[in-house]
Amino acid sequence: RWTIGLRVAAIIPLLVGIVIAALISFRVEVFYRFSQQNSLFQRRPLLAFPLLSLLASLMLFALQGPLKAKLYSGSRGGDETQTSNNKRIQGTTIDTATCFLDPTAPLIKDAQADRCRSSFLGGHPTLYFEGDSHAHALIPLGASLVKDKRYNVSFVTRGGCPAPYFEPWSTDAYRSERYSGCGLHFRSRVRALLHRLKPGDRLVLVASLPNYFGLKENLRTPLIAEAYQQSLLDLADTAASRGARIILFLPLPSFQQAQITLPLSLCQVEWFRPAWALPGDCRQVVVRRGESIAQANLIRGVQKQAASRSKFIDLFDPFPSLCATKDLWCSNYDHKKLLFSDGSHLTAEGARKIHDRFAQFLNRTVTNNSLVNSTTITPVEVLSANSRSEHR
Repeated sequence: RWTIGLRVAAIIPLLVGIVIAALISFRVEVFYRFSQQNSLFQRRPLLAFPLLSLLASLMLFALQGPLKAKLYSGSRGGDETQTSNNKRIQGTTIDTATCFLDPTAPLIKDAQADRCRSSFLGGHPTLYFEGDSHAHALIPLGASLVKDKRYNVSFVTRGGCPAPYFEPWSTDAYRSERYSGCGLHFRSRVRALLHRLKPGDRLVLVASLPNYFGLKENLRTPLIAEAYQQSLLDLADTAASRGARIILFLPLPSFQQAQITLPLSLCQVEWFRPAWALPGDCRQVVVRRGESIAQANLIRGVQKQAASRSKFIDLFDPFPSLCATKDLWCSNYDHKKLLFSDGSHLTAEGARKIHDRFAQFLNRTVTNNSLVNSTTITPVEVLSANSRSEHR
């Protein structure tokens, strides 16, 4: 299943392999059970068999340490983060284990949050990525930005929790115990950022809003949209009080039928796994570009309206990086490189494809450090407003 697939053409080589393995296994068993009396196994069993156990243990230790992956016979040219859920930025302590929180995890402490921020460039602005698992998927983008040596980056993300936090959601999942900590997490992050943000910094908000708004407009949509916009506007004022701005990611292309339930490494062609043997989950999925944009029109409209109500919000559209304007179809592949690990989460390759346009976007929206006079709106006033909005 993981190599040449379970197909009719594979039956004969599989049967041959089973016969060979059975014969070898039989010969090994016979040797140990019925060897001559003068063999070490017969003369010194209390020495021989513990020795074999020790050697086996040493081999297992070596395979997990010095020899780890050395026996792998596949391609070694790829980035291991491309086929792993463990994202990280080399040279920093930013990684999935530290900076991605389960919905039920306790609030992140300041010391842990500090480990989720790079600080190579003293005096340079920081991009604070906040949001759900879709923000976490952008860690490879953060790695590319760090290499540019123009921005520090920070990633603190919590699965299933939008940034900014708002109520209600279309499914009322926020009432469940699993997501009950989302609001607490958001307020905690706002308080922490008030002590961190400095002029020129940006809060980069990324979330899969269709999960909170619903895929289709309904009677609750205006209420949800207003709650989202009000929370976003309050957060923009909070950032502005520290001389920072909001960057709001517009929706990505969506491939709802592409649900990959197996390790992404199995979606890579190898000498022992030809293209025809790739699992069905790895298939290419295409949707019409116009239809994909239309599916996100509701969310895009709400976000654009919010941006029109605040001079501290900049909109970034990642869509053209993943599905060019000239294309009639959007695909979850770029040639042979997989861009999405499921219907909406980016792979490392997909996240890196956004880099060029995002870097150009940052260059165009250089922040004026005197965005707002702190005597006009204070952080305390903004937090109070935010709390009232969330209560509503």
